[in-house]
Amino acid sequence: MIDKADANFVGGLTFNKIGDTGIYIGPYPQTHDDAKALYSAGVTGVLNVQTEIDHAHRSIDWSKMQAYYRELNIEPFWFPIHDFNATDLESKIYEGAQKLNEMLTRELKVYVHCTAGMGRAPAVVLTYLSIFKDMDPTIADLFVKSYRSVSAPNLPVVKRVAEKYGK
Repeated sequence: MIDKADANFVGGLTFNKIGDTGIYIGPYPQTHDDAKALYSAGVTGVLNVQTEIDHAHRSIDWSKMQAYYRELNIEPFWFPIHDFNATDLESKIYEGAQKLNEMLTRELKVYVHCTAGMGRAPAVVLTYLSIFKDMDPTIADLFVKSYRSVSAPNLPVVKRVAEKYGK
């Protein structure tokens, strides 16, 4: 059972479409009904940046979620990034942004999620927008927040990665 005292406990699936980017951001899906809600919204790919620790702490069976997604022709991809760990985030978000770019290039509509859809998932999206869409990280942050007001990525890390890998 999920410990509802968990600060990142998510009681329902509330997610946001980020403009016309083909990207959606939100918390972790927990049930077959959540997968159906994503499908109904037009999602065709999922980029999960939760870790095994996140899955275990919240009793999420990732293999079962993958089966739900595949049943609905949603392509799942798991790319774990540790929560509240700037070093891990900085070492991985470029590769996460590359995967997001690859999925979008294949015309998938991608749901990017971490646990609460506030930190890691938006950081990956901001990095994608900064590097692959040549958007200033601060502008990308404001853009994402205009659709997902609870977005709170580690902007200094995004800026460093965008500067390192940007065009």
